[in-house]
Amino acid sequence: MSPGKVLDRVEAMLAAVATLAARAYAGTAGSPPRVEASFRPDGALRFAFRLNDVFVTVDWGDARLLPDQKGDSPAVRVAVRNGAGEPARKAREAVFRAATAAAGDPRFRLLHYVNRDLDVFSMDEGGMDRLLARRLAPGRTRCAGFVFDRALEDERDGYALVFSDGEGANAVFRLMPSGVRPDLPRAASPGPFDLAIETALPGEAARPVTGDAPMLADEATPFGRLVVFVRFLLARALHAGMTVDAPPPKPREVETDPNPSPPTAIPSRPAATWDFAPDTSWRRFLCPFEIEHDATGAHYVLDPVIFIEHGELECRHVRISGAGRIRQHKPLWQVWKRRSEKPHDADPYAVHSGWVTFSTYLNEEEIICGASDKLAVLLADLRKDTRPDELIFLNDTCVVRLLGEDLEMVLREHARAGGAPVLTPKKTLGGHSDLQADLMAQIRRLALEREGGAPPSDKEPGTAAFVGYPPEAAFDELAALLDSLGVKAAATLMPWLGLAEAHSLFRAELVVSTPFRGWRKAAGTFTALPGLRVIQPPLPYGLDATRQWFDAILDGLNRPDLKPRVEALHDEAVRELAPLIRQAADCRLGFVMDAEEAAAMADVEGFYGLPALRFLESLGFRLAALVYAGDGTKAEEACAGLAAMLADPDKLSIRPFADKAELAKALAADDIHAVWSQFVFDRRLLACGKASFSLGDLEKGWAGALRTARKLLARCRWPAPRRFGRHVGAQGWPA
Repeated sequence: MSPGKVLDRVEAMLAAVATLAARAYAGTAGSPPRVEASFRPDGALRFAFRLNDVFVTVDWGDARLLPDQKGDSPAVRVAVRNGAGEPARKAREAVFRAATAAAGDPRFRLLHYVNRDLDVFSMDEGGMDRLLARRLAPGRTRCAGFVFDRALEDERDGYALVFSDGEGANAVFRLMPSGVRPDLPRAASPGPFDLAIETALPGEAARPVTGDAPMLADEATPFGRLVVFVRFLLARALHAGMTVDAPPPKPREVETDPNPSPPTAIPSRPAATWDFAPDTSWRRFLCPFEIEHDATGAHYVLDPVIFIEHGELECRHVRISGAGRIRQHKPLWQVWKRRSEKPHDADPYAVHSGWVTFSTYLNEEEIICGASDKLAVLLADLRKDTRPDELIFLNDTCVVRLLGEDLEMVLREHARAGGAPVLTPKKTLGGHSDLQADLMAQIRRLALEREGGAPPSDKEPGTAAFVGYPPEAAFDELAALLDSLGVKAAATLMPWLGLAEAHSLFRAELVVSTPFRGWRKAAGTFTALPGLRVIQPPLPYGLDATRQWFDAILDGLNRPDLKPRVEALHDEAVRELAPLIRQAADCRLGFVMDAEEAAAMADVEGFYGLPALRFLESLGFRLAALVYAGDGTKAEEACAGLAAMLADPDKLSIRPFADKAELAKALAADDIHAVWSQFVFDRRLLACGKASFSLGDLEKGWAGALRTARKLLARCRWPAPRRFGRHVGAQGWPA
């Protein structure tokens, strides 16, 4: 496991230290118990041991304070639920060994105690560095679906740690000397500071969380787990014996300028490098948050559907915009279709034309007093004019949730009145993948209810259903080729949703599921059902991979007699691609990455099932990995996984860089012709005279491979960036 993997993903780090304890308990002979590690707000790390009838928990404090294994101390607490005596002694000793190993291992620096010998904490220029002690990495450290965004330091307000959920909502943890900001309610105080917690939804001001709010202690929620993690982190940096040396608070200044300067039209950083990691945005090109959002957040209902947006008018028509707003390429597909829309109080009209949208358009009075009755009236009107096969998709917006309206009661009344089924995205779940899985489960439940509780045993011969294959031209071509072979693509589910598709999937002879790990939970809501024959072949990126994909489907359908026809189609594509491969040999495609991003791209099942570098190599392109080495990373080691996935590793040129100037020089190299970037109109690349390409340019299938090769060749030969790119410029980027 690489240092970055353990450091930046809190859950993975907990699993790793739990594994250390399990191995230490088992020794060389015994069977390892199941061990779970979790944070405690007081700075302890709790280990729970379970093996047969044994259940022991051990709380670990500072490893240096551990006494010989004799009794409890403020640093070590043993609670025997079941298994006193030898099991408890072994658990205690295992924690001692695991804690000692973790205390000396930089991979586990999130667990390390710091400032133990510090009696006075000075709020000077180095205060934030002492507090964090390099334990949090902006844009990389993740916990419970949140990512550490930035640290703020203010001589008046103290310190703040800002976490984002990737959807625009923030959680802010403020550390302040006593007496500062009395307007904010306090949570439990770490060391000499007061702790205040605020949350901010997209486009809204921060709201304080009261110290006795239930969600502060509810570890079943992502926010509750984040709170416990931050309090654990602070408790290991600040101790009760500390005092704080802070400058006297300054009075708050009030803006008196009657004509303040307008905001600048251009942000002070490069306009195309926005990310959740402002300190590292200059070297971020992959947009992992946006890709994940689009991969798991796009939901398109195929059945006749009535879409209801229950919320205020602004939610429907106001979007984040203005200076500094950055657009990312849609990474995988574009599912949005034109649809009609009217407010509910418009004249009644037929709703049988596919997607039709209503909005409750709450006004100020309704937002203050509540408006669940407005939704109930809308649903009652729709019950008069809907068919049995229609669905309702209800999107209850932020303001409705903040009002605390009892929508469940409204929906129960609608169901009792015989209304059409309602799909509701549960936004309180841990993230987009959980929300997607829940929507799939709702579709499955409705479909099974209509099937009598279980999938039918009768299958339609020669049919295949697809789970996790998004709507795109390349998939339509693959489905048409299957049809020419006598294999019918009977259904496509996820990100498509639909009852008719679900019924067709139940009757398909074969189910072809995506290998993308991020979709497995959602796909499993269907593929885990009994009576389905499921395969999970690699995605058909490239000529050989496409042939193997077809062969896997024909094997699943027991139709090897059709393979000669597949071979003929493959041979034809090989002949057509051959001249393009010869042309691509003169072109090199660049990728900017750090060690973690290199590992992610080498993990095909984690990287959207896309073997990007292997696919591009098969098209004839040479490749260059520009690897960030400013943190001590050895570029060759970081790219070992990428090189291993290539047929000819020599086609990959590995080039380290340590700062912005070195990256700009590497990007400007004459032998690099186009560079991967998920940012639209990436000024950094234009300033270096380079064209860009993105994930969405890579297409599946034989025809998709040919299109990909032609597109990228045209991108590499495009003269405009080389001739005019320097005139575009990017603020903060080397000229």
